[in-house]
Amino acid sequence: EIAQVPLPEQTKSYYPVGHKQLRDIVVDRFESSGREISGEGYHLKNDGNVMLGMIVLKARSERETLSPLTVMLRNSYDKSHSVGIASGPSVFYCLNMCISGSDMTFLRKHTRNVWRDMDNVLDRVISTAQERYESRLDQIDRLTELSISDTAGYEILGTLAGNDILKPRMFNSALREWKDPR
Repeated sequence: EIAQVPLPEQTKSYYPVGHKQLRDIVVDRFESSGREISGEGYHLKNDGNVMLGMIVLKARSERETLSPLTVMLRNSYDKSHSVGIASGPSVFYCLNMCISGSDMTFLRKHTRNVWRDMDNVLDRVISTAQERYESRLDQIDRLTELSISDTAGYEILGTLAGNDILKPRMFNSALREWKDPR
């Protein structure tokens, strides 16, 4: 489906990045480094002019199954968003096209050297991805071992609500989750 959307014409200041080209280069680079893909999915909007994609890499160990290394892709043909790649055991995305990765987030306008810059970033990302990924998993392990008392948890939630970080609906959801975690 992402390959069916016609690539716009290059202009003096706009160098398009094809949705499928972006997907292919990221998958090829990770597979060349010895990583396998366990799943991927894509969302197109605005008649295919905007694409959001997720690529999940196959876990190499039991530890990796809880937070698999994931790569988010973002691209647009209508110049509404820069091309983006984010990766890590934790990635964030929103349908408003915001992406973020716990290890790396790369955003680049569709200008002259977009492919060269993306290629350089992918080299760095892939060469250090496993090391950074293991480091993030170590952090997650350490955090899951921390114990927070109910009193401290209520203080944290109250502070977040008092500083308007958690709005009332979010506060109520967080409080229910604290009292009875899923």
